[in-house]
Amino acid sequence: MLSAEFRAAYNLPFLNVLHDGCTTGSGKKGLVGTSASFINLSWEFVNTALLVTVYNGSHESCKIKMLITSRIKEFYGIDIKSITQFTMSDTAPSAKKVSKLFEDSLPTDCAMHVLNLCLVYGMGMRENYETVYLLDPTTNKPKKERRLCTVGGPFTEGATLIKKVRSLNNYFNSPQRTERLAKLQQFYCLPELKPIVDCDTRVASSVTLFQRTIVNYPAFKAYFQHCESYDDPAVFEKFTFSEWRLLVEVEAITQSLADLARIDVQRSNQVSSDLIVLMKFALDRLATDTFHIYDLDAARPPKPHEKSLPRNDIQIGALSEKAMICVNRIKGQVLKRLPTLTDESVVILLLDPRTKFTVDSLIQPPKLRQEAVVGGVVSDEGSNVTAGLTEDEGDVDAVISKGKNLHTDVDTPTNLDLVPSVDDKLVMCGAPLVASSSSSTPVASLHDQADEVLAKWYQHSVNWVPAALQQASDDQLTEADFTKSLLVRRRNDVCWNLQALCEHIDICHWYRETGAATFPTIAALTRVWLGRSPSNAFQERVFSTGAFVMGPPRTSTDNRRAETQVLMMHNRAEIRRMEHASVRICEKIDHATSL
Repeated sequence: MLSAEFRAAYNLPFLNVLHDGCTTGSGKKGLVGTSASFINLSWEFVNTALLVTVYNGSHESCKIKMLITSRIKEFYGIDIKSITQFTMSDTAPSAKKVSKLFEDSLPTDCAMHVLNLCLVYGMGMRENYETVYLLDPTTNKPKKERRLCTVGGPFTEGATLIKKVRSLNNYFNSPQRTERLAKLQQFYCLPELKPIVDCDTRVASSVTLFQRTIVNYPAFKAYFQHCESYDDPAVFEKFTFSEWRLLVEVEAITQSLADLARIDVQRSNQVSSDLIVLMKFALDRLATDTFHIYDLDAARPPKPHEKSLPRNDIQIGALSEKAMICVNRIKGQVLKRLPTLTDESVVILLLDPRTKFTVDSLIQPPKLRQEAVVGGVVSDEGSNVTAGLTEDEGDVDAVISKGKNLHTDVDTPTNLDLVPSVDDKLVMCGAPLVASSSSSTPVASLHDQADEVLAKWYQHSVNWVPAALQQASDDQLTEADFTKSLLVRRRNDVCWNLQALCEHIDICHWYRETGAATFPTIAALTRVWLGRSPSNAFQERVFSTGAFVMGPPRTSTDNRRAETQVLMMHNRAEIRRMEHASVRICEKIDHATSL
């Protein structure tokens, strides 16, 4: 399968290699895992587990890399280095060293881990420390001390709040308490929602816990106002009014990043261009002057959920002092950990027809970084990266102008009167309504042919309304519905709404049905670059079953058989797909021979 995909990619590296390693608490037993992901010829995302190998030797990066390459060569007979375009691991320094040893690949950060780190520090669950030497006035000698250096200052209230919210939800872990809570919800006509019995896992799940606690607030309040003999009212009474206020403020501050970490980056079919748009939207939202916080005492509808509960707009200056610390801490972590857009990001945006006309606006540093540059927060390295993007902006504008300076001579959406006007600065406007045009200039050489293909691609624009209508799963939606949702009017200019395009348009479906036939070479590049994996969530799911391989009987005997069983379990969907494909090929051959 991998060899066939390599040939289909014109022998260009195309694979995402996701690798990880772990050891037991004693450090005597270790496990090395490797997975691969890519977009196949059918424009479907493929995630396949390659290795789950017991390794109790040295964890030097060069030896781990040699183990991965040699083991894959032994198992599958392929040179993984020659077909790897991207390597990804978690944020551990040792794992990142292994990625860098794949010389011809591009090491990428796992967005899921990076976003969770931003949240864990922003919400006060961890602190950054530095070692400094201060002069001891008593001895007049340098003295080594550890000093807190987290941007934004200490935020012990955040960690305390999370512990209290978890304790409140975990209080309802018995059937007796859960049943009584449900009866109170029915009696007071409150929503029948179960609390989340939470464990300390991903930090982004803490935001989900906050949201469910806010929705359940009236039910919790009614429960502890009429306590039974077995109840402990202190679980609820230890929350002060300022802590409930801080709860809704922290939820509003962290919501956009938590949604990215918990949902978007873990999707198995998330294309990299969508993630760039979503990331920029989330960072711009974090830099806004207005936050949308829940109304804690608002009336609950009959079937409420986190999306339907009313929110109120509040200016950043009206946030509490502790909430402002949370804002500053998260902004500091984002500036420190999230990378700026690179040349590879520009390539990805140019290969997506939804974003190629708006690269110049998407590569602009997010508002958060612009604020940091003005305020002198960004380091010299970050300033240089931003300056480099600004200098290259003219080149990008020259590329995009090839598509903008066209005469509109093709099909455009009808009923433009339905297009709503927007003043929200967070709405990301895409390309204006332009049309494709073809060039009949004769070509003389291979370079001229390549230039012609690029020129056609830069000039090609798509009417996304019929494409969305074709892809829609709801038959009740009409062209007018998509005209209103996919297009926006700002200052009398009608443009595509980038967030709506990412939501309603499956770009892989468009390439499979239309784009690959019209632009085959562009499509080959697109499968590589839009298939860049956003996270190693699949690899972590594979690792969750590593105990089958690391069990005591199998660390010394029958390891190959146990590893094969684990790999087949995780690859069963891909194995079935390959079996169905081979059956269809056999049926076509039988049909052809019978004619």
